[in-house]
Amino acid sequence: MKKQITFITGNENKAREAQEILHPIKVKISDIGYPEIQDKIENVATNGAENAFKRLKKPLIVEDSGLFIDAYNGFPGPYSSYVHQTIKNKGILELMKNQKNRDCHFKSIVAYIDKDTTKIFKGKVVGKIAHQQKGKHGFGYDPIFIPKNKNKTFGQMDMEAKNQLSHRRKALKKLDHWLKKQ
Repeated sequence: MKKQITFITGNENKAREAQEILHPIKVKISDIGYPEIQDKIENVATNGAENAFKRLKKPLIVEDSGLFIDAYNGFPGPYSSYVHQTIKNKGILELMKNQKNRDCHFKSIVAYIDKDTTKIFKGKVVGKIAHQQKGKHGFGYDPIFIPKNKNKTFGQMDMEAKNQLSHRRKALKKLDHWLKKQ
């Protein structure tokens, strides 16, 4: 079993979540960055992991995720970060104003790489776009995403409740299960 994995991220909350799930493996954070290609998130994460591995030469993970809205054929998907930076949640709510179909999902891809293996792990959480922003917890689209069978947005949930449903957690749990078999 690996003793340490480097998580290529600048987000300490993501690293903390990974450490909790992957324990006893030590998760080291590195914000070395990587070029983000414009492609489906599976390819963004894999390309980022391969790029980082060429420089660090040690086992590492890269996580990429997105919000996929059914009524807009999965938009913003791989462009979620850019869309959030430009039109924010307010812009998504404006797009959804007259939409009856508010179904969507978050998807997370964790790409793992070492000298012998490149593997991806997927996590998904299904839900709906809220009619208005609610809650101050989390980040990004959390205040407008209501997970299936829940009546609160991720933004209204504390981190522990949100993390139990999280798409990232699901992907990291799959990685953890696979690592324990190695």
